[in-house]
Amino acid sequence: MISPEQASEIEAELLRLVRLQPGRSRVELARLAGMSPSTTGDYIEKLLARGFLLEGERHMLTPRGRPATQLQLAPEAGFIIGLDAAYHYARAVALGFDGEVLAEKSVWLDLGTPFEDFLRVALDVARTCAARGRGQLLGIGISHAPPGDWARKTPHIQHWDDERAAVFFKREMGVRPSIAFSHHAIGTAELWFGAGREIGSFLSLEVRGTVGAELVIDGRMLTNRHPDAGQIGTWLLPDDLLPPALLKAAPAPLTVNQLASVPGLLGLCTQLLPNFPDSELVLENGELPFRTLVHGYSHGDKLSVAALAGAAAAMGWCAARITDLAAPERIIISHPFNSLGEGFIRQVQDTLLAQASLRQKPFPQVTASGLADYDGAIGAAAVALHHWRPQRQKATRAGSAKTSAKKKNPRP
Repeated sequence: MISPEQASEIEAELLRLVRLQPGRSRVELARLAGMSPSTTGDYIEKLLARGFLLEGERHMLTPRGRPATQLQLAPEAGFIIGLDAAYHYARAVALGFDGEVLAEKSVWLDLGTPFEDFLRVALDVARTCAARGRGQLLGIGISHAPPGDWARKTPHIQHWDDERAAVFFKREMGVRPSIAFSHHAIGTAELWFGAGREIGSFLSLEVRGTVGAELVIDGRMLTNRHPDAGQIGTWLLPDDLLPPALLKAAPAPLTVNQLASVPGLLGLCTQLLPNFPDSELVLENGELPFRTLVHGYSHGDKLSVAALAGAAAAMGWCAARITDLAAPERIIISHPFNSLGEGFIRQVQDTLLAQASLRQKPFPQVTASGLADYDGAIGAAAVALHHWRPQRQKATRAGSAKTSAKKKNPRP
């Protein structure tokens, strides 16, 4: 006899399999879950009855000649709120149970925002999105940056406290949130909704603030609660990795964060701008916007091209180190570097192939993430979904007694 908790785990796994590939049949789910068709059918019936799944027919026939039924997630089963507090924004999404984005909202946060002010803003954007949700609120996820801004030595949000955030949202919205660092959230988003959805193993590189890596092997995330787990931005890069134009001007040695994270790369370009008198890059209020760097890259600006070639080399070098350890099938480059096009992705791939010790095919394929501005918020929702389990009502003693009485005195 399995416990309610074990039953919830089995149901969550069946829902995960349907989410990864909607339209699977009961027989396919039984095979993938390693259970008998009859046992799988019992769980499916319960999920259908509780409104988590929908079932319809398709034309493919089973070995016995009957049409197989396809299973889909029920859009009205509920929704998840994802809240991204990583870099300069409080961004929220309401994500339907079937993965549809129902609402999104974003509010600017100044560097060093007090934690209490963040909670107020975050609650507002979360409630705005929740108002457009379908069904019940199933979970809340929050993603945030690792402690401090390594480039400016100032926290994005002052005095961040996971427990205070959890208690606050439990009190205000009735659900205790799942909280994770941004690179873990981005990796979870790729697993549930992105480029890692239908493959067994991948590496996700998150670059918005610090460079973080999330590794998935055989469909399972390899992570732990240590605050530095996955933070690869402090790795020192070899000097011979830099493009010649950058090597002459840039201080050495450089860390991965200095060359491959968004604030690091923009800061480095700002520092090197006097060394490139022909550069067309223009600062705004003393800072270089990322869109300006992208524009310069697409128009052949020498500093932009050299800097982003260095970023691609740094990412490829990091991917090579992890590939030697785990040999993932895919390397996923996150927003905003995913917007730079095939040329940038090819540079990362070329460095990976040159630097990795792995020589047997197939080699990992570098690809751009399909997630965009709200990737962190979708990642936060994915973290909540990753931890969510269907709740089962525990039988009361009175209920158990009634059940026993029915068994002893069956109706004639």
